[in-house]
Amino acid sequence: MPLAAVLALAGCSREQKIAVLSPGAVLSAAQTGAGHLYPGDFPFPQYAGSKVIASSTSGSPAIGRVNRAVVLTSTDALAAIGAFYQQQLAQGGWKVVHAAITPSLWSVEATRDDVRASITISAAGPYEEAGTENTIQIVISPL
Repeated sequence: MPLAAVLALAGCSREQKIAVLSPGAVLSAAQTGAGHLYPGDFPFPQYAGSKVIASSTSGSPAIGRVNRAVVLTSTDALAAIGAFYQQQLAQGGWKVVHAAITPSLWSVEATRDDVRASITISAAGPYEEAGTENTIQIVISPL
């Protein structure tokens, strides 16, 4: 399913499920009137004070290939958000397989058991200024 479909669902007023590719394959996005929902069973906690921009699930549960994603924003410093997720990775037993960290981007890919986590934090404006909105994207997928 193209990214455009995920973005189109981001504005839905209730959960939507659409069959794609094969029987049992779904794409869904959840939202309430107050905003998007953080998945309760997501392997990482929501960063304190962040806002959920999007939450989606795609893939085929029938064959065990389900991808999950959440997009958040926060005005906390990029380094502070990165430190939080670095601690979550260590505490959760994740093995970091790739990391790219700069003053305006924090990107880590990690694995645990048969799951891959990709966490990317990027500054939407001047990263050194207080109050800059940072975007946090977490994608969970099977290996």
